[in-house]
Amino acid sequence: MNASCPLFRPRSIESRSESCSDESDDDAEARRFTLRLIKDTIPRYLVYRSVIVAVDAAMHALETPEDRKKIDKSPVADSWYQTKKLAHERLLIKWSAAKKAPKDNLKRCTGCGTTLYCSKECQVSGWKKSHKAECKLKKEELRVLQDDAIRKEDRLFHHHLAIRDARHNMPRLHSIAARDFPGVPKANLGMSIDYTVVPPTYSVFALDKHDLSKDIKPGTSRVTEARSESILEKAQMSGGKTTLIESKICVGEGCSIVMTLTAQSVWESAERWEEEEWRWHQNEGGDENTMPTSVDEIDLMMARNAIRGFLQAHGSRYTSVSIVSVVLTFGRQNLRRDGSDIC
Repeated sequence: MNASCPLFRPRSIESRSESCSDESDDDAEARRFTLRLIKDTIPRYLVYRSVIVAVDAAMHALETPEDRKKIDKSPVADSWYQTKKLAHERLLIKWSAAKKAPKDNLKRCTGCGTTLYCSKECQVSGWKKSHKAECKLKKEELRVLQDDAIRKEDRLFHHHLAIRDARHNMPRLHSIAARDFPGVPKANLGMSIDYTVVPPTYSVFALDKHDLSKDIKPGTSRVTEARSESILEKAQMSGGKTTLIESKICVGEGCSIVMTLTAQSVWESAERWEEEEWRWHQNEGGDENTMPTSVDEIDLMMARNAIRGFLQAHGSRYTSVSIVSVVLTFGRQNLRRDGSDIC
């Protein structure tokens, strides 16, 4: 961003309102556009690996003391740091997802070329149970996806992002489930995350009453429809062993639905303290938007990075070892490692 832009022109906070009244219509429009871009548009597209890397690098480049002073005195300061934090968080999620990518020694179905198995025995068992009926559909689905505008790496990242965010917001999801579906077993419920709004919103739906047709766009291939129907049916038939997470993401100027079926139940992987947390919060009259989140490895990495930045900025007056040890101790007590993955 150009330092001559009125958004980053150094000025005192007291003079901010006075300078705004003297600015031209073009400056005011540029200010509104930039604020909207940083506060709303960019965050909604931070579900794509390429966007995450580009945004994080661009914002990191504006870390000089001079740039920070200009940002801090601008109207976009709060939005800037919120988006910067989100981009960094998503970058860590991308890095974490890469560590969990399928290994080369997994066996791949020669028919569809997409389904992976851990062993020959697992492949035979999977063929008999369900893959025999799905193989042709998956092969056709692969052909359709190859023509899709969304890259394979981004589709895989969408699944990892949805699973991580669902785990991270389990207290909120428990609260929503208790409010909207009292007495209904979690095995019969799916989760929805809407990434087309800032911040993302969360909801819960009943698997047996979920209407897929409302989210199908005109011109959607029958293969894509059949795949969505198959995923929903698998979730219903799993008896709670898996969890269906439905994500809504921005694609160009429109939106798309991503359906993720986890290999293990995300509901059951939630620790007991999380359920106690949302029950206490509900009794205190709080709403799910102010619910605390679960602590995970991404939180710990962000905490370490924040501490490192703090120590670099303030010199050796603080003992890094003692501060980091507090974070690590807290993390070991609260970090879940349940190993849920994409099915």
